[in-house]
Amino acid sequence: MKKFATSIFALFALFGVSADALAAGPIAVVIDGKIQNYGVAPVMYKSRTLVPMRGIFESLGAKVSWDGATDTVTATRGSSTVKLTLNSPIAYRDGRAVTLDSEPLLIEDRTMVPIRFIGESLGVTVGWDEALQRVLITTKTNPSPNPATPGTPQPTQPDPQYQYIAFPHPINTSLITKKENRSYAKRLETGYFVVHETVSKSTARGQLNYFNTQDADANAHVFIDWTEVLLTLPTDEISWTVGKPANNFTFNMELCHVKTAADFAKEWEIATTYTAKWCLDLGRDPLQVIRSHHEIATTFGGTDHTDPDDYFKEFGKTMDNFRQDVAKKVETMKAQGKRWS
Repeated sequence: MKKFATSIFALFALFGVSADALAAGPIAVVIDGKIQNYGVAPVMYKSRTLVPMRGIFESLGAKVSWDGATDTVTATRGSSTVKLTLNSPIAYRDGRAVTLDSEPLLIEDRTMVPIRFIGESLGVTVGWDEALQRVLITTKTNPSPNPATPGTPQPTQPDPQYQYIAFPHPINTSLITKKENRSYAKRLETGYFVVHETVSKSTARGQLNYFNTQDADANAHVFIDWTEVLLTLPTDEISWTVGKPANNFTFNMELCHVKTAADFAKEWEIATTYTAKWCLDLGRDPLQVIRSHHEIATTFGGTDHTDPDDYFKEFGKTMDNFRQDVAKKVETMKAQGKRWS
């Protein structure tokens, strides 16, 4: 702790960085679903997240070298090469000058660089999960033809240690038939279960009819109203729901906008129960994987949508309420040794 404090004060003296400008916090770096440990935690500086360059680049398969005479770091990954110098906002990517969000700093003998620079330099997807305070890096960008690619959770086979019971609500399948509204590409991985709201006050069947007849260039894996769960895409197909890049690693559920509180209560019960089944089938933690469209858009971009925030608010609910209700159902089923068939 003393060594860390000393290095921080030395940093202030050398570069004129104030204690208010540099803030360490419980920020984690997650690459392709795995939490990284680089010895020095990421920090916030000038409202940007700085991460250890050597640890990040080596995790991504890049070779890193340090020139002590010029305080310059060089990283190479495939055909891409980046160079940056401590305390300079100008870096070089493949020989071209790039202005960084904030200059690199030296903390605990580690070169810390803005996470956005890593994404721009090496072509990976970089996002931010505000709820969990995590930097999310995805290196896989192309869909895999094999749905069993490592990293893609697959439904578990019936396990004799569990008692399987009937799902308490109708689950029906009717796939979207209009080819212009389908990707027909396999999803590489599933990082999040995303909750949406349709805005238009229709049923699940009404939504299916829309996507079967209109040039929407959009879709969802499942639509839920107050009467049924309607699967409209293969569960491992890339949907066009949250925009790039998150379409490649999300499962998307649309809740039909209902008119009455009674219908909303029925829809809420069906949706939380179905989401709990999904989490149990794939062995996922509801509090970690369930996100709203708004939260995904904030983290990864792709759209400016804020659903289902206003829809939930209309009936006195929040996304945290949704996650908590799903988590309770999951824990109850686990405690009883049960699964839905």
